[in-house]
Amino acid sequence: MGTISRHILLSALILVLFTCDGFGQKEGDVRLKDGPNAYEGRPEIFRDGDWLSLCYRFSNNLVPGTICKQLGYQSQGAVSYTAGSYGKAPGEIFGQQINCGSSSSNLLQCSMYDKIENCDPRYTLGVSCSTTTSVKKIRLKGGTTQFEGRIELFENGVWGTVCRIYHRHTTYIHRDINAHIVCRELFGSGYGGTYYQTHETPDRFGILQSGAIQRRYVRCEGNEDSFFDCSYYRGGTDYSCQHEMDATVKCFPVPDGCVGYYNSGTGTLRSPGYPAGHSFTEDTVCAWKIEVASGRKINLSISDIDAHNQVGRSSYIQVLRDVFNSLGTSYGSLLPNLISYHNYVYIRQINKAGTFGVDFAATWTTQECKLSYTNPWSMSYAIKSPGFDDGSYPPGTDCYYSVQFRKKVLAHVRFYNGHFHLDDKSGGTCQDYIEIFDGPTVSDTSLGRFCGSSLPSSLTLTQNIALLHFHSDDVTDATSRGVYFNVYGSGPEKIINVTGTSGILRSPGYPNLYADETDYRWIISALPYQSITLVVSNYTSSYCYTEESLQVRYSNDQGQTRTVYLYCRRRTPAVVSNGNVMDVLLKSVFDISNGHALQANWIAECRRNFTSTSGTIMSAQSPLPYPADLDCVYIITLQTGYYINLKFTSFDLDFAKPCDDYVQIRDGISEDFPLLTAPLCGSSLPPAVKSSSNSLLIQFHSDSITSSTSSGFVATYTSEIKECESKKMTSRTGVFASPGYPVQHAVHTHCVWTITVPWGIVQLTFQDFAVGQKSNYDCSGAYVRIYDGDGVDASTAIKTLCGSIVVPKITSSGRSLTVSLYSFESLPSSSIGFQAFYKSVLGKYCVSVFQE
Repeated sequence: MGTISRHILLSALILVLFTCDGFGQKEGDVRLKDGPNAYEGRPEIFRDGDWLSLCYRFSNNLVPGTICKQLGYQSQGAVSYTAGSYGKAPGEIFGQQINCGSSSSNLLQCSMYDKIENCDPRYTLGVSCSTTTSVKKIRLKGGTTQFEGRIELFENGVWGTVCRIYHRHTTYIHRDINAHIVCRELFGSGYGGTYYQTHETPDRFGILQSGAIQRRYVRCEGNEDSFFDCSYYRGGTDYSCQHEMDATVKCFPVPDGCVGYYNSGTGTLRSPGYPAGHSFTEDTVCAWKIEVASGRKINLSISDIDAHNQVGRSSYIQVLRDVFNSLGTSYGSLLPNLISYHNYVYIRQINKAGTFGVDFAATWTTQECKLSYTNPWSMSYAIKSPGFDDGSYPPGTDCYYSVQFRKKVLAHVRFYNGHFHLDDKSGGTCQDYIEIFDGPTVSDTSLGRFCGSSLPSSLTLTQNIALLHFHSDDVTDATSRGVYFNVYGSGPEKIINVTGTSGILRSPGYPNLYADETDYRWIISALPYQSITLVVSNYTSSYCYTEESLQVRYSNDQGQTRTVYLYCRRRTPAVVSNGNVMDVLLKSVFDISNGHALQANWIAECRRNFTSTSGTIMSAQSPLPYPADLDCVYIITLQTGYYINLKFTSFDLDFAKPCDDYVQIRDGISEDFPLLTAPLCGSSLPPAVKSSSNSLLIQFHSDSITSSTSSGFVATYTSEIKECESKKMTSRTGVFASPGYPVQHAVHTHCVWTITVPWGIVQLTFQDFAVGQKSNYDCSGAYVRIYDGDGVDASTAIKTLCGSIVVPKITSSGRSLTVSLYSFESLPSSSIGFQAFYKSVLGKYCVSVFQE
């Protein structure tokens, strides 16, 4: 066989290898990729000749079951996993929302519609279709010994990892307890453990490229027999739950009682080995949770602490009122009696290897169920009876809720619909009830006892203090959940209506501090076509609290109410409404020995700001004749990378030469930008206008004399992402760039350029490149991906590029090269896109042919 024939055969073989993955596929086919088993992985759909990954956020909860049915499995075994479990999208992502129904057996039977935004490639859907649900196992994987490694769980027929990320309900206290539960389950009651720090995991155990992330936000309390009994979340699109955040532990022997859970009204707790202490050979954290009945508080007394002559502060005990906040920390000295904030506390004993730790002895009792709500700034409290969240309240319980507002405030009680479930009356009398007193004691007037499941009417008290008594007898119905109610206040308020074109707002007695319990509210009203700008020239306070503040309410261009809070630690240069009403509230103070002072200037202008992607703009008073002596400004400002199309649908201005009344349009946000039109007047519709960037300024002027029939103008605008130019390029050389370059492209841009040269191979050179950002492990915001050939199949991807970098020359293996730009979140202004140059060059095959 001749050399050329061999080359032709080799080229054909390469072509087959590049394309066989899609050979014989039908539109809408699905497959699971990058999973260790055939029944699990990252789903891809075959559309328009390419395999595309699916986005977790673009899929409803019936999509996994539909995929499994389409692949020949039972939908009952379908499980979805945290996005990114089986790796980020190696190629393109299917950009449509997929909503399947219970009867869907094929993705093409599901409803689909285009998404405006693009999907972060880390958010790819993960699915398994196994029906193996009877076996649950746990192991440590990847360590040098059996006592360390990644926590891996086997459930639903799949081995998967645990994400160590925490949220507002879990933090390091649960990390400590979680590790103990894992090690105790694996190696017995004499073992506990600790989590490795996040930065240690890659060096010790590497980073998995693919595999199910079974659970996230795991929260063990210490009384679990198995890690599987701990609360958790499954699935979701938390970008932090990538395999870089897999939980890893080290297990080792720990003394008896190093972790525990106590659920009793009274009790005693001793640290391991107390009073002699325990000799710790590993850095060890022991952790305990103490919990009493809902609605009660814990009185914790630490009667003895011994640091065993430790030097420094490496070992200590810590009492936590919740997962974030400490009640007290000791390095060896006694702590005072501690009262919990909730019906639970956590205790951590941090022990340094080579020491005897800090020993302690503690006892606790349950405080009477008395809860006091006296925050001087709060005007509303949502309160639940004991056990409400657990589904039923305990028997033999009396709880008292005292709520106090500022002196001039009246208290109100409102019960929530569907959240009032107490036992019915027995013998005409409420045995379990909520009773409301018009005052601070049970000696004050009772406004009634309420029971059953009928919602009581809202009540208004005669003073600022309310006492509510919840009572249950010794026998309660397990289906009676309890009550969920709201106590709120309404205070005195002085309202000042302000009109005109400008003015000054001052607090009473300004510049002296205002110290009273009456709120001051200014309601500024301008003409219907005007907006209001408020500038605070002085705001002072005798002390700084975020609650002691100035609140400004106004509407935006979408008719939504917005609130801006101004106080001594936070200022804003100006607040601009997009409507003709602004509400300014100066809150009263709780303690009249303090106060604050305000001075603010306001002005009403014919001005509107538009930030929606489309809208309608009208001249003042349209469709009625517009007023005289107007200078109006309409500013459209969109996200970077969007462009504005403006079209007049009605136009009727007085006509004169030159134009006395006119509209003119600038290509930007101020008069510093160039004009797109000369002054426009008369009654002919002006031509459509298109901006060159993401902003447009419309100026409207009328002189002192206007016609009684001139109705002004109405215009509509739409927005668009700048189109990708030259998507298919077949010349021997060419230049192309990201949309808008060197201005940043839009947030959700997706462009594909296919280069096919007439001979040779493609050589691609980036003359400028600043796309997205390079993070520790991945690209964020946007990236460029280059494929070898005329398609975007993941198997032909050559390189993924992001950040501000110098890109080396890239060459194809044949006559085609494909470049894809994918943007999925906001970016810094330095990410300006790219400009690239390509040309055809002789490849190795061509050179060898010419040499022969």
